[in-house]
This record gives sequence, structure tokens and C-alpha cells, in this order.
Amino acid sequence: MPIHQPSGVFQTLARCLLNVVLPVVLPVLLPVTLAAAAAPVVAATTVLYDATLGSVPAVQGWTTLSLGGAAAQSVAGGLYQLDTTAATVGIFGNSLISPLALNTASGFELTFNLQIVSESHTSANRAGYSVVMIGADPRHSLEIDFWADHVWAQDYDPAQPDRLVHGVDAAFDTTAAVTTYTLAASANSFTLSSAGLPLLAGALRDYSAAGFVYGTPNVLFFGDNSTRGVASSKLGWVTLTPVPEPTPTALLLLGLLLGWASWGWRRRTTHQQTTHPARWTCHLV
Repeated sequence: MPIHQPSGVFQTLARCLLNVVLPVVLPVLLPVTLAAAAAPVVAATTVLYDATLGSVPAVQGWTTLSLGGAAAQSVAGGLYQLDTTAATVGIFGNSLISPLALNTASGFELTFNLQIVSESHTSANRAGYSVVMIGADPRHSLEIDFWADHVWAQDYDPAQPDRLVHGVDAAFDTTAAVTTYTLAASANSFTLSSAGLPLLAGALRDYSAAGFVYGTPNVLFFGDNSTRGVASSKLGWVTLTPVPEPTPTALLLLGLLLGWASWGWRRRTTHQQTTHPARWTCHLV
């Protein structure tokens, strides 16, 4: 059976595509496609707790951790109020296994709205209110402690009796108002900011040898986790936003476009070197 060559119309369209259309369209489409490939997908923010719903964290899927007597809890004015200052309270707070992996390598932002009404402690290594984030890999975690006038991160030093000890510190009035804090984790490092003001930064910590919750992946804790500190606090909400990745659709388009361009230019160069350059000109009429 004879092999049929492409029709004259098809050849004309192919020549037009490679010699005229491609050189014009490629400089326009390539930057657009590159920008689309680099643009992140808008990541969805997950609300982990919202006091405006009028309920305590335990009603919204959190687990209450306590040692000793129960702390005073209430919700009013869209704020969850927790008071652990009673003498009978040892440890009291709320813990959650995050519905999203706390991937400290690719990154995420943990944002919360908090006011420390009052706080006292009997050890420089402890506080009356703590926020604990245990990463998907527990070797990359962080505990942030709140005093009335300081915010600081826990270090882990097995040579010290307390093991969890006072680390990087920032002077900050935590009692002035309900304040939005953002804990951003990425590349196994962190920054803590308040309304855009940087407070703390550094490498994430490995508390896993301390046992208990510190070795459990993807755990969050808000509250009083020490018998040597007490606090009265107000919490508005807690949200989690993963760092988005480039859109796979744009990356696919980029690959197809680059492949198309490469094939076209190779074909054009090859035929320009033949004895029939006119065959690769474009004549639609």
C-alpha cells in the first residue's frame, strides 16, 4: 500500500505554524506560562478553633489535658477565657491532633488571637501559658511561652535539671490587648510575629527526648502546661494555613510549550539547511 504524503494544505499550515506563528506567539506565551508556573495556589486556611461559635475548645474537637483541679473556662464576647490561677489547678489546657500535617519543611502558618490577662511563675524556665507545636517530624517542634511582659521559646538541654529551659526571648506586653500572633514554619526554621512585628526566630527544636506529647507528631497545645506557672487568658481563634505549591497545571503547560518550541525550532533549522528553503515559507494565499 502506498504511503500518502501530507496534503499541500497541511504542509502549508505546518510551515506557517513553525515559521510565522511560533516565533510570534512563543515570546508572549512563554513569560505568561512561566509566571503561572511560579504562581502559588491559594492555600485554604483551616479554622482549628473559633470562640465566636460560643463554645469551648473541647466542643470543637480539642482534647482537654488536666492535672489537678479543673480550671475556670467560659466564652464571652467571642473570646474563650481560661483561668488556671486557682491553687488547686496543676496543668490545664487544650490539645489537638492537627487535621493537616505540620510539615515544617514545606511550611505553614499557625495564627492565633490571644491576650494574657495575668501571669505568674516560680521558675525562669516555666510560664503560665504556652503554645506547643509538635511537627510532623517531632524533631522539628516549638514551644512558645508567654509571660506578662515577655514571649520566649523553650530550648532543650538534657544537662539541665528542667531539660526544657528558657531560650530566645523578646520583651513584649502580652496583656495590653487581644493580639494576633503568627507562627510561620518553613525549612525547619520558624519566625513568630505579632501584627507583622517580628518577635522570635531561629531553628525549630527537638524536644522528642522529653517524652509525653513532645514525641507525638502533629500535636498542638494551648494552655497552662506547668505546675510552676499560672495565667488568666483570652483566646479568640486558631487557624492553620499550609504554604502552597506551584500549580501543577501551569507546570504541565510550561513543559508542553517548551517541548513544542524545541521541536519546532529543530524542524525549522533542519529544513533551512536543505536545498529547498522555499518549502518552509508561509503562503496562505
